[in-house]
Amino acid sequence: MDIIDILKPKFVLMENVCDLFKFVDAFLGYHAVERLVYMNYQTRMGIMAARSYGVPQCRLRVFLWVANMMMVSIL
Repeated sequence: MDIIDILKPKFVLMENVCDLFKFVDAFLGYHAVERLVYMNYQTRMGIMAARSYGVPQCRLRVFLWVANMMMVSIL
């Protein structure tokens, strides 16, 4: 989050394991979204199965799509 705050990119895509939601009642996931919204980013979070996209694994992954609201409104 500190790197995003410093660089202020237009878009960010984060990926992690589903345990992000299991640890302390999803505190890490909620904290990430809360901090990004505070930095004026729009966020979407979802879970995707790697197998559905050609990856030879059957594990679930968490994706966080992020867009800088100031930059997107200019486009």
